[in-house]
Amino acid sequence: MAYWGLGEIRDGSSLPALKTFLAMELQRETVDRHTLWQLISGLEKADENIAKDLNSDDWEDFEKLKATAQNYLHQEL
Repeated sequence: MAYWGLGEIRDGSSLPALKTFLAMELQRETVDRHTLWQLISGLEKADENIAKDLNSDDWEDFEKLKATAQNYLHQEL
């Protein structure tokens, strides 16, 4: 299971890797819901800090991917 600490996503520098990880996780046959929950929870806490460092296109992609993960998580519970 991957773990993304807030320090790793706070500055937005790991956004491409995070987006790739979320996209891959959502395509898996069996999604690790605990991992998704951790990611979403951490991302919600880091939103303000990330927003300062991302351009609007990256932020829009980030928000869409996060929403997709949240929707999946809620549907599967």
